[in-house]
Amino acid sequence: MPPKQANNDSQNLQMLRLQRTQLFPINIDDGYQLLATKFSPQEMAAITHYLTPFYFKPTYLVFTKDNPNSTRWLKAFNTGLQQLRESGKIDQFF
Repeated sequence: MPPKQANNDSQNLQMLRLQRTQLFPINIDDGYQLLATKFSPQEMAAITHYLTPFYFKPTYLVFTKDNPNSTRWLKAFNTGLQQLRESGKIDQFF
């Protein structure tokens, strides 16, 4: 019999909680956000994540060149990124 399929990540988390599946891939931030909004603290406590990423894809900052604020936004982003690097907080995120 083929495995059951869920229609969305919330249903996948529910199947995981009910032990109808053993794992499923989801972005860690999205997974914990869904757990926090859709599940009780007791249900959340029964689910964890694997420490080694299943898949890694770089993230990019994208905005239009035509917007007159683009240069200002890029400078602000780069300044904030540099502050995160210097404080060591960026290592906490990645």
